[in-house]
Amino acid sequence: MLQEYVDSGMAVHVVFTVIAIEAVAVWIYKQRTGRGLTSKEIFWFLASGVMLLAALQVAIVEGPAWLIIAFLAAAGVSHALDLAVRVRRQDNCDN
Repeated sequence: MLQEYVDSGMAVHVVFTVIAIEAVAVWIYKQRTGRGLTSKEIFWFLASGVMLLAALQVAIVEGPAWLIIAFLAAAGVSHALDLAVRVRRQDNCDN
């Protein structure tokens, strides 16, 4: 039963849902407190995770290798941009 759940890709869909809930929670926290991550930071860290999950989903359903590579590359770019935004933010806080 668990194997069918994973093989069907439903496990990845659950994680996508959790990520969406996380995004909303982080955004609400920012709106209510004025503290936390900026919208740009939220976007880039979520984008990298979503791209990794998309690559996993394609692999699970035995999709084309080029699509897996494209999602992995997009995840890498998103991660690099996430780091750049955070470093820039830290530099601004240090000044």
